[in-house]
Amino acid sequence: MAHVGGEPFDSNQARFSQCLESSITRTLPYVAADDIPFGTAWNTEQNYGSGCGFSKWAATQTGVSLSTTLEVPYATVRDKIINQQNARQFGQEMALAIRNYLKNQ
Repeated sequence: MAHVGGEPFDSNQARFSQCLESSITRTLPYVAADDIPFGTAWNTEQNYGSGCGFSKWAATQTGVSLSTTLEVPYATVRDKIINQQNARQFGQEMALAIRNYLKNQ
């Protein structure tokens, strides 16, 4: 997950990452420690020189407290092969994580 950066987004993204990690039980692995904090690797201000990405734009909208990007590789996640079935299951577990995040806000 690529973080947007700045409060309240940093803490909200970290909280959502924990919700997602605890919701993933039977599909593709997700480890919050693998997230890409803003300001590291490619996730820097310089990478958006010609505009801003969706997450950064969404963060500017009124009432938005969580804005992030989740990138799913095309082949494997931590040595687990991605297929239609486990990708769908991951989507279901992600929906549960979103529900838990919103419920505990």
